[in-house]
Amino acid sequence: MKQLISLPAGIVDVHAVTAALEHLVDVARGKNNAQASRHNSIPKQTRPLLSHVSFQPVLLKLLGDKDEIAIAKEIYKAFKHSSNVRPLMSNPKLFHVS
Repeated sequence: MKQLISLPAGIVDVHAVTAALEHLVDVARGKNNAQASRHNSIPKQTRPLLSHVSFQPVLLKLLGDKDEIAIAKEIYKAFKHSSNVRPLMSNPKLFHVS
C-alpha cells in the first residue's frame, strides 16, 4: 500500500490504490485486527477524493509514517516553485507532523 501511495503524483493509479485499500480491509477483517474498523473507514471516506488532488496526500497522512510524511514535505518544498511538476504532497498543511 505504502509503495502505491508514495509514487510520484503523475503516475499514481488511483484504481490500484483503491483495490489495495479494499484488500487491506479484507485482511484486517479476516484476522479480526483491532484496527479493522479504522481500515474499513479509510476507503469509504477517501473514495469521493479519487479525482481530487488531495487523494494521495490524505492517504499518505493516514497510512504513512513520520519519515514518509517528512520526505513528502521536503519534496514539496523542492518543487513548489515549479509549474511543470506536481509534487506528491499538494498541500503541506495536510502534513503537520507532531
